[in-house]
Amino acid sequence: AFELKSQPGASAPLGAFDPLKLSSTQERFDKFRTSEVKHGRVAMLAALGSIFQHFVHGPGAESVPNGMMAFQDHTGEKGVVAMTLACGFLELGPWADAFAKEPGNFGDPAGLGKDIGSYDDSMKTKELNNGRLAMLATMGVIAAELATGDRVSDLPTNLGF
Repeated sequence: AFELKSQPGASAPLGAFDPLKLSSTQERFDKFRTSEVKHGRVAMLAALGSIFQHFVHGPGAESVPNGMMAFQDHTGEKGVVAMTLACGFLELGPWADAFAKEPGNFGDPAGLGKDIGSYDDSMKTKELNNGRLAMLATMGVIAAELATGDRVSDLPTNLGF
């Protein structure tokens, strides 16, 4: 029988948080867990990118403003379209869910994880919790930028870097 509280990611103080009972079966849980892992990984990259963009602009994008203002720039819009198409290709091709051993586990094709150890329940819980925090942080960055007009990517300058 499927037991939600025994799954990786059930952490104190909330434990297995599913107040609407959406993950009542293993199949539904796997669907939502796959989405949670993907969104968490994207949010972790977005949190890193919100600071990294202060220091680096891609070729041809030197004039694109940082932060949410990049979406209003014509070159920035082209970059968003290109990135969306690249993500769509990856979602439908090599990173399709059908190739996963379990939700979010595509193995280690590049061999970069051999020093980390196995992708056990402890590592899955760490990744899920970091992804949850990154999703909240990314939403906070976007909301703060839209509400104040100040770019979070200017933080390094404000800190003296």
